[in-house]
Amino acid sequence: MSRFSTLLLVMASGCNAPNQTHKDAFTAAKRQAAERGKAHRAAFEASVEDLRHGKWAALEDGEPCLELPVSAREPEAWVVDSPMDTSAAGWLELPNRVFELPLEGRDSLSHYDDADELMRRVKQLNERDPTKAPNLVILYVDSLERPKVVDDKTFLGGRESGRAWVWSQSAKTVVCSGRYASTTPEEVRATYLLDSRHRGAERDSALMLALRRNSIEQAYANMKRLSP
Repeated sequence: MSRFSTLLLVMASGCNAPNQTHKDAFTAAKRQAAERGKAHRAAFEASVEDLRHGKWAALEDGEPCLELPVSAREPEAWVVDSPMDTSAAGWLELPNRVFELPLEGRDSLSHYDDADELMRRVKQLNERDPTKAPNLVILYVDSLERPKVVDDKTFLGGRESGRAWVWSQSAKTVVCSGRYASTTPEEVRATYLLDSRHRGAERDSALMLALRRNSIEQAYANMKRLSP
């Protein structure tokens, strides 16, 4: 009886296997989503190139920016803190960081053996619209004085300043700009994962993270709307 039941289950699942129509719909939806993403990235790359060459000066006065992304956690930003455009933290690498390629295996036909599941994915791909994604905040570091550890419990504070912009996903251009200047908080809490002999890097990282968090908060607070 159990053998017969097992065979029925296998046959039932096979009845809903994707046919060629399902597969063609998936291939088309995947191609169209990739084309939309490619065009969106091209617009972002053009804006990055303009930023590199000084377009959209950082405003200090004007109307508050209404296009800042809203995060359930804390303000987020993409930071360019290297003067070398081709470095990992430079301008030219920023599009690769923002538009990180998805894992191909997740969108491979071999991943789907059920037609309903495949068509749900087709629907998701057809509805994927990069213009509805949260706007992007970009920080450029003009000046940085890193905080320094003195001993286990004390440190010398650092400071950072620079320019910031908001790139609108719907308008596909920069819509706000501003300046920021921040210092390390007087008190920084750190969680150590290593033993006391190897905590130097963790302390440095905690201090720099606290400084960078303040920079992002200041950038959000100072952002002004650019004229259309």
